[in-house]
Amino acid sequence: MALNRTIVRLLVQMRKAGLFDLGTARVIDLGEQNLYGNVAAGDLVETARLLKLDERRVAEVEAEVRAVTATPTPTPTLAFDLARVLYRVLFDCTTYRAIDLNGTEAAWRYDLNRPLPVSETFDVVTNFGTSEHVFDQAQLFRSIHALARPGGFMLHAVPHQGGPDHGFYNYHPTFFHDLAAANAYRLVMMVLMSGDAERDRLDSIKERDSYASLLAKNEISRDSGLFVALMRSFEDRPFELPMQGYYTGGLSEQGRAAWEDRR
Repeated sequence: MALNRTIVRLLVQMRKAGLFDLGTARVIDLGEQNLYGNVAAGDLVETARLLKLDERRVAEVEAEVRAVTATPTPTPTLAFDLARVLYRVLFDCTTYRAIDLNGTEAAWRYDLNRPLPVSETFDVVTNFGTSEHVFDQAQLFRSIHALARPGGFMLHAVPHQGGPDHGFYNYHPTFFHDLAAANAYRLVMMVLMSGDAERDRLDSIKERDSYASLLAKNEISRDSGLFVALMRSFEDRPFELPMQGYYTGGLSEQGRAAWEDRR
């Protein structure tokens, strides 16, 4: 799994908005993250400056990047090690865990189709390009719910359109709207990510009808993804399976008309 430029940009946006002022944060990746090719090691220092971290902290980040990249030949874990540095910049991450059958030695090798033997909870749970490869979606999202502490963040970056044969699933906005409604999650952000290698296009679709408007204008890219930030309720409640908003009366009149027109 990989942290690309667009995902980093959105995480920076959330941190600048004060959402990740978590103190000593505990983070778990579903799919151990590494830096994608369009995020360079030097970008981590620039990110620290962009977030207006104090000069002492920026110097620490520079030293961490130098230490990780010091070997003449890149190590197999280089991109993973750099991702940890980035997490320390973005989340003040002091505890890091990952679940990945194909990750580094640092990852727990658990099957995400099964209940997880993990009793810890975390401030941030990430699903950046993992869930589409897991067949049992109900169990996976039940596990994400259990891993996030009450008030914790659940961050998703998943395919929406395109990516032929990339995984089992692509996701639609209604999936996350209805997941949030069923479990009293706060929907902090939902962004449609599209564009190309030279330019990111980011459209907020936090409101259901925003997506319908983009569809009506034929502005949904054939190759696009969703970035979704959810906050778990501070009330410690069990996970509930959602029902689709169209069938529960969760759509506006405009949204319902758009759904029927698309059908």
